[in-house]
Amino acid sequence: MTETYDHVISRLAAILAALQDVEPMIERLCEAGRRMLNADGAAIVLPAESDLRVTACATDELAATLEDVQSVVGQGPTPSALDSGDVISAEVSRSGDGVWPLFHERVRQLGFVGVLTAVPLIFEHHTVGVLSVHRKAHDKTDAAVYRFLGAALGAALLEDPANALGGTSQEDAWSSQAKVHQATGMVIAQVGVRPTDAIALLRAQAFSAGTTLLEVAEHVLERQINFRNFTVEGD
Repeated sequence: MTETYDHVISRLAAILAALQDVEPMIERLCEAGRRMLNADGAAIVLPAESDLRVTACATDELAATLEDVQSVVGQGPTPSALDSGDVISAEVSRSGDGVWPLFHERVRQLGFVGVLTAVPLIFEHHTVGVLSVHRKAHDKTDAAVYRFLGAALGAALLEDPANALGGTSQEDAWSSQAKVHQATGMVIAQVGVRPTDAIALLRAQAFSAGTTLLEVAEHVLERQINFRNFTVEGD
């Protein structure tokens, strides 16, 4: 990928620290996603009963309207990302119908020309929501950054680090969870973020290293990983 995971984690840590006063949490995650992807606007959409979807937050009116259009016509990047678990993009131009004719027609009626990208928020191989971003310019973000961000924000969205420990037996569960909570405290002290955002950073590092949240927590406790200016001992 163009950007190293270390650089992306460092950027996410800085953005979350800058947004620590933003409430509720889902609005903080939505704005963090927008900034990470250098988008003009963003929304987080959650699955609901049947085929319904709920726009839980939006950074601007256009982002909310774009999601409403997709809900009405039943097509577009967001429903496709929810169904497939893949990052889906659509370029809306002044001519051409693309793969979703109704979607493109309605969006053009809004006067929007640009790119809409839906990023599945993944937790334990399940899509728990979608971060949808829009921009007027062409998107130059590496696809790996989208997948990375989806894993990090998906974990934060559920606010349950215990579910992400991985590889722990029942008898070790309390000890493992205690380590994750201790590591969370250290990350909070290092970069000044909220507990849920610290979990997102730990999960992001686990994703990038291809390991478990518990192992990352142990490395933080052993001071092999420091999220202040993000360093990994031995690099």
